[in-house]
Parts: sequence; structure tokens; C-alpha cells
Amino acid sequence: MPAVFLLAQASAIPKAAATLLPKAVLTPGATLPAVPLPYVTPPFNIAHPFLAHSLGATFIILALVMIVLMGVQTTKNEGLGIGSIGGQRESLYRGRLGRDEQLARITTYVAIGFVVFGFIISLTGV
Repeated sequence: MPAVFLLAQASAIPKAAATLLPKAVLTPGATLPAVPLPYVTPPFNIAHPFLAHSLGATFIILALVMIVLMGVQTTKNEGLGIGSIGGQRESLYRGRLGRDEQLARITTYVAIGFVVFGFIISLTGV
């Protein structure tokens, strides 16, 4: 008995929907009124596929470079003795930057770029 009731209700839905339509639509040969559709902007990755893929590729490259740079760097445990404050003794008379300082500076820039690209990607929804 419930299946018959559901079928009866399903057949009543088109009739009920037809009563909500304006009479111009129901008459044969009548055209629909020209109502402009609202403009919906497409998602960013569909509107600009090259830019979206470039952002994603740059983000992945920055992530891989960060992994390599973090793996190459040495630890900073050697400068924490009593005579120095947080390893700052060797930075008083600094000429050119050594390998470790250059790697630390490059890692800082790559990390900032990684965070910025991650923020941009999160805004665009890629």
C-alpha cells in the first residue's frame, strides 16, 4: 500500500508545479519572457587555467626547495656556551656571510614565498 501512495504523490508533483507557472508559459505557441540570467563568475581555476596551474606548480617547487634546504642545513648547537648569548659571539665581527648564513637567508626567503603562495592559493580556491 505505501508504494501505491508514493506513486500517486509522484504523479501529482508535475500537476502542482504546472499550477505555479504563469499562464503565458502554459498556452501553446507562447514564448517565454526575456528575463536576463544573472551572471555567475566561473571558478578561478576554470577562468584562468594557466595561472592556476602556474600557482600550483610554483607552490610545489617551493615546497621541494624548502625540504632540500632544511635537509642541507647544519644544526646551531655549537654556539650556546656560557661566553655567548644565543650563539651571537661570532656575529659581532662579520665580514662575508658563510655557507650556513647564506643557506639560512635563502631558506628564510623561500619560506616567506611558500607562505605567500599558500595564502594566494587558498584565496583563489585552486
